[in-house]
Amino acid sequence: MPYPLPQVRAGIRKPTGYFSTSSYLGSIMVWTGFGAASGSAAAALAVAALMGAAYSRRIAAEEHMLNGTLGTAYAEYSPRTKRLIPFIW
Repeated sequence: MPYPLPQVRAGIRKPTGYFSTSSYLGSIMVWTGFGAASGSAAAALAVAALMGAAYSRRIAAEEHMLNGTLGTAYAEYSPRTKRLIPFIW
């Protein structure tokens, strides 16, 4: 028996109204900061690139799952929000 989905209006008056993965962006920023704190620009760039690539894959997988699970509700929500970087992507 599938679990009933709560009727939630996603992204209303929250940062997720602009982008859907605030914790992922925060994580990338924290790890990039650790790389920058090492004093190596190369380390900071490498960390940002690797974390960005990893989260891009994860976001794509989650979107696929959400489209399949929530259907129309997610299809209406997703065009209004960016994936990771507010106002950009």
